[in-house]
Amino acid sequence: MKSKFLEKLFAKKLSGTTLTLTPRAIQNEIFKEYGLTINYDHARLTKGNAMSILYGDGATTFSKLPGYLYQLKLANPGSHTKLLLNDDHIFKYAFFALRGSIDGFLRFGRPVIVIDETHLKGKYCGIVFVAVTQDGNGQIFGLEKLLWARKLPVVAMLEYARVILEGWFTDRRNEAATHTQILCKTVSKKMVDIRRRASNLVVTNLGSFQYKVLDVSDFFIVDLRLKKCDCGEFQLSLMSCIHAAATIRFANLNLSDFVSPYFHAKTAQEMWGGSVKPVPHPDHWVIPEWINSTSCDPPMQPRQAGQPRQSRRPSGLESSTSTPRRSQQEFQAQTTNLELPPRGLLESVRYARKSDIRDVIVHT
Repeated sequence: MKSKFLEKLFAKKLSGTTLTLTPRAIQNEIFKEYGLTINYDHARLTKGNAMSILYGDGATTFSKLPGYLYQLKLANPGSHTKLLLNDDHIFKYAFFALRGSIDGFLRFGRPVIVIDETHLKGKYCGIVFVAVTQDGNGQIFGLEKLLWARKLPVVAMLEYARVILEGWFTDRRNEAATHTQILCKTVSKKMVDIRRRASNLVVTNLGSFQYKVLDVSDFFIVDLRLKKCDCGEFQLSLMSCIHAAATIRFANLNLSDFVSPYFHAKTAQEMWGGSVKPVPHPDHWVIPEWINSTSCDPPMQPRQAGQPRQSRRPSGLESSTSTPRRSQQEFQAQTTNLELPPRGLLESVRYARKSDIRDVIVHT
């Protein structure tokens, strides 16, 4: 079977939820449809060339970036996108935040985010910064899966992230809808365990909603009105610690009333209540002339000579004893032409309040 035919065939298939189709799956599909067998390397090459036909490769994929971001925002009203070029129309940054993620975090998410980074592979080097938080079940709410799309062309990488988010919103919204208890499943199990461990603790009423809890050879003061405990876990985790659980049992109160609404099943359902809509196939894009005429050239960032790395460098949230992180000088040498946000800005966002994050999104 001719390679060009296969590449054009799978260029039509590799969009939307099939973007992550593996070479092995391509082998199986060719055998199923045509009764023909191709080797793994042929299937891998077919996928790579099909991706190039669909989204472009090298310089071509950057030229499609303005149109893709326009279509992404058109398909998901209320989303925010940003493409920043230098004076010579060289790519600097691309940013997107989808409406479903924005509403879910600002309205129902805990006021805590984590910013991670990962280094890209492919013809052009670069860095992806990812902002994530968690829902009440401890599931990632954001773009964490984007880390595994590092080898894709830039437009395909963004579409891959959108596909992952689309699946998350659909699956987790449906899962949350099946939960009938007050608390999220993960928190419900944790509260059962805490209640069991707290059953043997001795509690003394000190008055004014304060209680003394004897735990082995030490004691802790719990204030149910302020939802505080000397151990610090009650106020930090926003749910009952073992000492508060003993106090709540002693006072004949409901344990779920002392768990933050962030961990309620209804909140999780509302957090995933939005949706992520698909971007049309590139053949069906309708792009305004002012977008179509926008020139976006790739960064002048050629790959270094030699065999590319096969192992992934640990991201900012990971540690590794075998692969040391690059020094600042090495990092700057590799990204000479890639302008990055000031590190101080990223550190400030790491601990930003929700109101600050809302301002950043609205004005982006």
